Amino acid sequence: MAIEDLVLKFRAALDATERLPRAELAAYQGGLAAKLLAHAAAHTRAYGARLRGRRLSGACDADWLRLPLLTWADLQDAPEAVFADAVPPFCGPVETGSTSGSTAAR
Repeated sequence: MAIEDLVLKFRAALDATERLPRAELAAYQGGLAAKLLAHAAAHTRAYGARLRGRRLSGACDADWLRLPLLTWADLQDAPEAVFADAVPPFCGPVETGSTSGSTAAR
């Protein structure tokens, strides 16, 4: 799918949801979060290890607060662990990049 088509689909989603009542918007967001969690658990080592065996709904609730955090040190030790081994086609093309960045060390 061309990037222009992806942008138009995203715009349509925003148009359809920007004025939803709070409860409907929360349900919509919960559905998206559930899909994201399922994908991360299935296709990344870092998140797979953190999510395995947990029953998280898309709703942001107390279960989310018990998730082990992914730390900066985790990323420095194994940056490839957060890369997905597959990406849904609706996400469009994937590109990698880097910066000189910061170590965030104190």
